[in-house]
Amino acid sequence: MKKFNMKKFTFLLIMVNVFFFIALSVYSTPKAANSDNNKIEERDTYLNIIVTNKLIFSMTKEIVKNKHNIEYMFKNEDEAQKFTFSQDSLDNISSMDFFLYMGSGAEPWINDFINGLKKGKVGVINLSRGTRTLNYSKPKVINNNEVKVNPYYWLSPDDYKISLYNIKSAIQDRDPKNREYYEDNYEVLIQKIDKEVEGLKQEQKILNEYNIYLLGDNLEYLMKSLGIEYSKIPLGEEPQEYIKTFGELKGSKKLIIYDDIKAMEDIKKYVVGLNVKELNIKIPNYSDDYLSYINNIKEQLKALDSSK
Repeated sequence: MKKFNMKKFTFLLIMVNVFFFIALSVYSTPKAANSDNNKIEERDTYLNIIVTNKLIFSMTKEIVKNKHNIEYMFKNEDEAQKFTFSQDSLDNISSMDFFLYMGSGAEPWINDFINGLKKGKVGVINLSRGTRTLNYSKPKVINNNEVKVNPYYWLSPDDYKISLYNIKSAIQDRDPKNREYYEDNYEVLIQKIDKEVEGLKQEQKILNEYNIYLLGDNLEYLMKSLGIEYSKIPLGEEPQEYIKTFGELKGSKKLIIYDDIKAMEDIKKYVVGLNVKELNIKIPNYSDDYLSYINNIKEQLKALDSSK
């Protein structure tokens, strides 16, 4: 009889066990609970964002593209200023993930509105946070609300970029998985703005030849951002004040920069034979493209140079 070989038998048992565990690891199916967890981890964050106007809508869209749902409340400035909110308005906004607004007096009702929102879900972002605000020469009363702060900070490219940063940072905090995506979109937009501003500053050298007057307050953020020296002419002055102002610099080259066409027409009625160059800078509507706004100023400065 052949002698039983214990060493071979032991080796055979070990090899059978090895093959068994290999097969088990290859063909085993993960538990359903683990599969569900993986799906949850891979699912993208989807945000519902509501903003007060089409300008913020466009700014936010440039950063998030189509990743999130964005809605706006008002088509124009008049709607935004004269809005009267209801409990339904508060409930609708409270159900959103983000509420973005211009700030700096653009929405005179905003403080009471924010106080009425249900706390917990909606993130409230003031786009003017971090900007240096300027006051109106005289406070305005809009829909029974006194407005002291000039709301047009975003006409300054520097402050406009701060607003973009506020949007980008808020979205990144809520959706950190796509942080780099938002950062890249933001950087592309900043580069486009910087390129336009660089061209604008090249053209603005022509302004060194003029004594510059700024009519009203609205364009003051823009002037300071570009480093343009000016004398401000308040709106609503008596005719003799305008006559005095433009009579003091006889023989010098004068340029008046304004956004209010009617106010400029009134001055021309008061000051007979007004010898002054004009630069009408239209404040863009909330739906207008910001880069076009900067480019339009640049083109007007080119035209001013060619008219010498």
